[in-house]
Amino acid sequence: MKTLTFSLIATAAVGCATRPPCVCSECGCGGDYIPEICTEEEKAEGFVPLYNGRDLSGWTLQGDEGCYRVGRCGELLFDHTVGHGRLCTDRDYADFVIRFEFRLSSDCNNGLGVRMPKDGKDAAYDGLEFQILDDEGSMYTTTFPQLGLYQKACGRHGAVYGVIAPKHRPDGKSYLKPAGEWNSQEVTVDGSKVKVVLNGTVILEDDLSRYPTDGTTADGRKHPGLRNKTGRIGWLSHGYPCRWRRIRIKELRK
Repeated sequence: MKTLTFSLIATAAVGCATRPPCVCSECGCGGDYIPEICTEEEKAEGFVPLYNGRDLSGWTLQGDEGCYRVGRCGELLFDHTVGHGRLCTDRDYADFVIRFEFRLSSDCNNGLGVRMPKDGKDAAYDGLEFQILDDEGSMYTTTFPQLGLYQKACGRHGAVYGVIAPKHRPDGKSYLKPAGEWNSQEVTVDGSKVKVVLNGTVILEDDLSRYPTDGTTADGRKHPGLRNKTGRIGWLSHGYPCRWRRIRIKELRK
């Protein structure tokens, strides 16, 4: 395990109400910054930034150094050309609502891990993984259909990976926007209840207690993490670039 620390210069504290100068060197934005992480309404509801847009404070990298870094205008960037790994929070979270915006590259495969043990081997089984995937990517539809991610509903974007399939459009396509465009997502984990809202549409809402952990779920794998009460939150790289911004969280109980 490696702890990744960035020494990026910033002149203002980061929070829901601040707009610090952009620290990136990629976009030539002239010091502008991404929109505030939390809206005034969200601050009143109890949301706080989970990623500050300046550095990786509060996060630990498990994998190749540099594969996760601060991108242009404070975005969080996964760069598959550097390596692979997962980026996890430094502390555990139990029940919460997490909101974020994300942009997929073509064929991108990542994931949102929740309630993961600090040193768990595989977030999809030792914890929960909400799939992040370019469902319409040629990798999963034509080039390598044997991968089965598109055909197997429990592997599509928004699924509780291997266990619960998300809703899709009547034509079978995803509620995702095309690769390269920004999406918004909200994930609620409240006791055994889970809910995923993608671009304003509820694509998954279910109760984890209805599903077994003994290997008789849709993917035929054991999922002891379905019963976890708390754990780390993390981004789980599997290949191809992915970007996030405005990552904020509200804990439902502390």
